[in-house]
Amino acid sequence: MRVELSSNMSLDLQSVLTGRCCVIGQSGSGKSYLVGVIAEELSKAQRSFLIVDTEGEYKALKGIAKVITIGAEDADLGLDVDYVNTLTQAMEFGMPIVLDVSEVANKQEYVYGVLEKLYSIEETARKPFLVIIEEADTFVPQITKQKINIIEEISVRGRKRGIGLMVATQRPANISKNVLAQCSYGFIGKLTIENDINAVKTLLEDKVLLSEVSKLGTGEFIPFGQAGAEKFRVKQRTAKHYGATPSLGEVSTSKDLSTIINELKGSSKNQSAKMQSVSHSIYTLDQTKTNEELIKKAGDLAKKQFMFFGKPTESVESVKEKYLPLVLLEVRIPTGKRNEYAESKALISSKSSFVKLGKNEILQMNSPRVATLSDDDIDLLEFVRKKRNTEFADIAKHLEISSALATSRVRKLEKGSLLAVKNNTVSAVNYEKMLNENNLNVVQKSARIGSAELACTPPDKKEARKLFRYIFPTAQITAAKIIYVPYNEITLRSKNRVRIFAIDSVFGKEININAL
Repeated sequence: MRVELSSNMSLDLQSVLTGRCCVIGQSGSGKSYLVGVIAEELSKAQRSFLIVDTEGEYKALKGIAKVITIGAEDADLGLDVDYVNTLTQAMEFGMPIVLDVSEVANKQEYVYGVLEKLYSIEETARKPFLVIIEEADTFVPQITKQKINIIEEISVRGRKRGIGLMVATQRPANISKNVLAQCSYGFIGKLTIENDINAVKTLLEDKVLLSEVSKLGTGEFIPFGQAGAEKFRVKQRTAKHYGATPSLGEVSTSKDLSTIINELKGSSKNQSAKMQSVSHSIYTLDQTKTNEELIKKAGDLAKKQFMFFGKPTESVESVKEKYLPLVLLEVRIPTGKRNEYAESKALISSKSSFVKLGKNEILQMNSPRVATLSDDDIDLLEFVRKKRNTEFADIAKHLEISSALATSRVRKLEKGSLLAVKNNTVSAVNYEKMLNENNLNVVQKSARIGSAELACTPPDKKEARKLFRYIFPTAQITAAKIIYVPYNEITLRSKNRVRIFAIDSVFGKEININAL
């Protein structure tokens, strides 16, 4: 039985379910799309796998096959599910599992816990079962002097238990070399960062093919290992999969999906005392100012600004609790020393602007304009960042373009606040001041927030990731989640006129919501 990826690329199903594979490609290369095609083909074939979904992208699989979704508010099962029972039934009845951890605070610890249960089950079950890890550099980073984690354990010893492993990453330079070394096959999409190209040299030894990596288009991949060596373009997800092989064994069809999910919901009740449900849980900054202090602040605004013969002309009409939704990115920035990173955080608003938390206030930062960057723009940025300071002639030579075109592209990025030009010397703008301190106190609490309580529509996590990667391409994003900054909307009235202020509940300072 074959897994069809394109007209000229197919894989043996047994090898996919129990082998070791890596899918590599920078943002926009089609890496996640290829993983989606593989997941779709396995779902149609009713083969068991678990995909760690860091962005909530794979729940669409339910539209084509019997798939169990875990984690999101609209999922079949919550994060308090009994994983031993769930994984066991998934193996028995050929049910794929989509594990959405997009809103989990500590993704590493949570995923490790699930996989340790799978590893234990397979000690006796010994059934083919594939684990797919998106954003693998988050879960198996290249960190020295650290004990082996469960994913590395699976990569080395899981095959004997029937566990396959597929890791997908944008940054092969940042993924565990122990895991990459175990991958007997895989697919490489477009890469332009030199460190990442160097990281795949051991996988793709053909220098001619290696030179093609930076020129690949979206959806184009170069296979290696047992997958072959012929470049291919991944097919549309609507393609159909055919065939079956007795060697894999037949799956039972004696239960339908709804029966299995109802049984698992029942077993989950026994786990509720051990694990907290997050179906209505939000992340927020810790509110350090009491409501009494904020209401007093509202009164002070009226008295301080409008005094007439010793009497205030304004009164406090209302004080409403509201939230400013932001994307919080947890990141690691290279320090320049080998394998050493500085951990930090970035806050991004719905206007794709960075938001800085200072010592005692919330500030909007001027953000670069990156909405229309092309691959050529990104190549230029990478070259300038590597050189730190360079000349127009060097840029033209590196990109193999005319001096006039090089100047035009540099001026575009200068206008977008990504490059700076002084005395014909070009340098990259340093945006590290946009990063927040590590003592950012994010807490989790149960709450239902309606649209009327939000200052604006929550930002898009994918767009926030894209913005950050354009500015810090060598950084690792270890987590992305929506957080809600609490503030009070204070309305002051003077006859038929009103003034509205926003006072944040973290520092008790006035903030300009419209600017954020």
